[in-house]
Amino acid sequence: MTLQHQLGEETPETGLRIGTTGHEGWAVVTMEGELDLAESPAAARALAAAADAARQGVELDLARLTFMGSTGVRTLIDAAADAAARGLAFRTLPGDGAALRIIDLLGVGERLGVIAPPG
Repeated sequence: MTLQHQLGEETPETGLRIGTTGHEGWAVVTMEGELDLAESPAAARALAAAADAARQGVELDLARLTFMGSTGVRTLIDAAADAAARGLAFRTLPGDGAALRIIDLLGVGERLGVIAPPG
């Protein structure tokens, strides 16, 4: 699996940090910072590259996001649909912060394959 971005390395457009690793056929994408209109293109590219590299599915870790806007949510919904079209699973670990709040508010947890935090 090729690393598209390393966590801590800022994307050219923004301060969103994206890391991609692989684990047992899963492409694991970690996002840190803010995911909104300005960051959505970089996020979409990273998620598409992760789907290209995955054999089982794409796992998205959003626990370190400090903000996610509606455009960011749309980007994730599109990525989940893309994964499904490729025959891949898609699951999201929203953490217990900003990402979880907007996902719950919009009622899109099922579409994003949200795995609830323990407890």
